[in-house]
Amino acid sequence: MKDNSLRRQWNEACLKAGLPSLTTRTAAKIMAILLHYGNNETFTHSAKFLTDCLYIMRRFHIEGGETPDEKFMRVFQPVSRELEGCEVPPQWAIDLMMDMYAIKIY
Repeated sequence: MKDNSLRRQWNEACLKAGLPSLTTRTAAKIMAILLHYGNNETFTHSAKFLTDCLYIMRRFHIEGGETPDEKFMRVFQPVSRELEGCEVPPQWAIDLMMDMYAIKIY
């Protein structure tokens, strides 16, 4: 697995500075894809994806035991509902994962 320390450092710097590394909408889409299609082994082999997931969890307080960010949840819930029961992911989900992480989800 390729070292992704620059991405990790960028995300950490953004967290400390209170600046977004990803938009709330993109973060919500990534988490919804992970929730519904996360049984894909390639997710675990993408350092960039895992780094961004950690950033999203920290930024929006979804690591566990915390109250999730309300704005994030308002964006996440409709996106998640859109993916519910979809055997074939919508094209935007396929494109997002391929463009950002080179992960094929379908």
